Amino acid sequence: MKNAMPLPILTITPHPAIDETVSLPSLRPGAVNVATQARRNAGGKGINVASCLADWGAPVVALGLLGQDNAAAFEALFARKGIADACQRVPGSTRTNIKIVAADTGDTTDINLPGPAVPAAAWQALLQDVRQRAQPGQWALAAGSLPPGLQAEGYAPLLKLLHERGARIALDTSGAALKQALACGVPLALIKPNRHELETLLGRPLPTCTDLREAARGLHAQGVETVVVSLGEQGAFMSSPEGAWLAAPLPVQPVRTCSESGREEQRGGSGWAASRKPQTGLLPGEDLQRGRPPESALLRPRPDSEQVLSTVGAGDAQVAGLLAARHAGLGWQEALRYGVAFATAKLGLAGADSMERQTISALENKVEISEIISAARP
Repeated sequence: MKNAMPLPILTITPHPAIDETVSLPSLRPGAVNVATQARRNAGGKGINVASCLADWGAPVVALGLLGQDNAAAFEALFARKGIADACQRVPGSTRTNIKIVAADTGDTTDINLPGPAVPAAAWQALLQDVRQRAQPGQWALAAGSLPPGLQAEGYAPLLKLLHERGARIALDTSGAALKQALACGVPLALIKPNRHELETLLGRPLPTCTDLREAARGLHAQGVETVVVSLGEQGAFMSSPEGAWLAAPLPVQPVRTCSESGREEQRGGSGWAASRKPQTGLLPGEDLQRGRPPESALLRPRPDSEQVLSTVGAGDAQVAGLLAARHAGLGWQEALRYGVAFATAKLGLAGADSMERQTISALENKVEISEIISAARP
């Protein structure tokens, strides 16, 4: 008897965007800035996740709301990567998000333009399509901000529908949309805020493992099965029914480029290398700054470091890694490894360039995971 084909992962993006990434030697507010490069790519959180999943070879269906006037960029991406296009077309143009990348600091400044208001009929058509597609046990990701016209009710109708269909729901959003989603009472299999987004949600700083664990316990009590918090250059935190872990970041180094004046510039974010020695665990009260090298060390080239071309989309790639692993039947700890590997692989790419499966697999083998142990545990 043949095994049934795995159900595709559904990615749902109510508010996609054309990402216009502008690279500068340095960002000088109030002055004329001359760009060294500009790229335009089909984007939005769920679209980016679908793109990374397709690179890995996972079956994926992209749902969302695309402006019909500039849908061609999305259609080209879907065709190139073999992503099933189930997006609704709405009047007008999909919004543009401008990302300004400064080579000297590696910082990215985001300017998100408003999108068109979504007609009620288009939203209802999207919900009806989700109702017909979602199956029990199928992974479905709702991701990104909400367009004008949907912000009042938020993600609640979509999440309730997915729950009724028995889907495993992942949510990647922030601000009011995240707060509304948690308040609607739908059980969620996964949320993945970054630390700043989680601090904003809870209204308090979260500098230590203790703080993150307490925050995760509160979210578990609200019906969230697994919480993953991206910590930038400090890696990623996960709390799930299987345990709590901290994944150290893989070592990365900025790529040096030349500005118009010929001066060598540093481009890309920085990360710090985890020790290759196995770690016995972290007590929950230990500060996450522990062991962080001085700032000068962050930019020191390492022979085993991955090069950084852009930090744009790394968080979305992390979500894709988590979903790819769970879709393949792996546990949450292994999913955390793949999340870090996907994100690191994305750092070495620009725009919607494809990630190599072989590269991701090699990176996954390097990821160090530390269990966060209870203070009462021997």
